[in-house]
Amino acid sequence: MKLGVVLAADQVFRTFSANLKISGAVDLNGHVLNLDMPPPGPSTLELAGAISGSPGSGLKLVSGVLTFIQNLPDLPVTVNNGGEFRLLSPGVVGQVTLNGGLLSGTGRVERVISGEFGSGVISPGGVSPGTLTVSGDVGSDGGPHSLAYRIRNLNQPTANLLQVNGDMNIAGAQLTLTGNNAPPAGTRMTILQAAGNLTGTFSQGNFASTGIRNYSVVYHPNRVEIVALGPPTLALHSHNVVPVIDDGEAMILVSVVATGTPGKAHYLQISGDLSGWEDVASATASSGGVLFLSKTMQPQTPLFLRVRNEPGP
Repeated sequence: MKLGVVLAADQVFRTFSANLKISGAVDLNGHVLNLDMPPPGPSTLELAGAISGSPGSGLKLVSGVLTFIQNLPDLPVTVNNGGEFRLLSPGVVGQVTLNGGLLSGTGRVERVISGEFGSGVISPGGVSPGTLTVSGDVGSDGGPHSLAYRIRNLNQPTANLLQVNGDMNIAGAQLTLTGNNAPPAGTRMTILQAAGNLTGTFSQGNFASTGIRNYSVVYHPNRVEIVALGPPTLALHSHNVVPVIDDGEAMILVSVVATGTPGKAHYLQISGDLSGWEDVASATASSGGVLFLSKTMQPQTPLFLRVRNEPGP
């Protein structure tokens, strides 16, 4: 849609279109443009034309996804619950207030705060790894309106990064990791970096997981990194260990039923002291479960069992 708009007062623009691009000029003229793209969506709006505004101008995203690429360092933006403000490079805006909404992308904002009506989420990057930059400070007081952080599409050897050029307080904030990638154990990725002081820790402490890969969260004076651990241990539904004699050798017969992904290989491991693990059997899961029946030459006491979706330590 190509049109020119000059606001004479605060206005509401509502659309139910799945995807809409406005390439005409928009003059906010000292007023606030409220953008509402309600369900059944998800609705995506791209403001691709020139946008201008005198003091008092602003954007408020009520719902839906707004893609923004303009350079307006003095423009304040408010994102309500149900909205995602997707700021793509070389886009620049002023203060972003998250009233339960989501800020994502690879552009630059002057400052990020959580609004009085709800917390918000900062999620740098997009489909591929990228950096979202905040020129000033980012804070979280650990209260009911604290900011949360979501790192998506984890990939090896880089991750989406939030770069803060001021101070950053993450005390009590929630960290969420998502992605279908499983980088090798030991892979290190910086996810947050501050030019000033970085204070506090996430509510999860030193551990986070995508469900496919577990991560150790490491706090440094000016950055936070995640370190890939081994694959998650799968839940055991039942297990049975029976001593047996086979050709005069003392052995144990191990029977284990565990959670599994249908069609995928899984590995049964044993340990006598939890310091080292040995693969003793592999099996392919079906119908969400995996069954192991194995004999081993190591009748260890005590004996620890675990099932994982990758072999090795």
